[in-house]
Amino acid sequence: MIKFKTRMTSAELAEMAATTPQTINRWARAQNWKRRKLKGSKRQLEIFVNASVREYLLSTKQLRYFADEMHVARETPADYGISTSDLAFKLQEALDMMTSGEQQKLSDLLENEGVSGLLSRLGIEEE
Repeated sequence: MIKFKTRMTSAELAEMAATTPQTINRWARAQNWKRRKLKGSKRQLEIFVNASVREYLLSTKQLRYFADEMHVARETPADYGISTSDLAFKLQEALDMMTSGEQQKLSDLLENEGVSGLLSRLGIEEE
């Protein structure tokens, strides 16, 4: 079964699609896929794999063959709202922007008060 992660490098996607990372980068530019440069690398891109990226890659010759042979599981339609992968990504971005001191304070708050304490401080009430 073909496994897509939520974020993959152009090299990982190129290996799956039996092409070169440069081709994946060209596709990413042409299809306006969300991507960012990897730290410490001049040419490597990290591509955020969403439904349109999966659909495009599965339509390529190499992956279409594997999809037919391996009966790739189709995703079920998502409910309306924020998916957990988007939320996890946003939380990770927020943590990355915090200083180490701020991260430590947040960690202490979660240890002392838990998630419900954090949510009450943010003004988010449980329904």
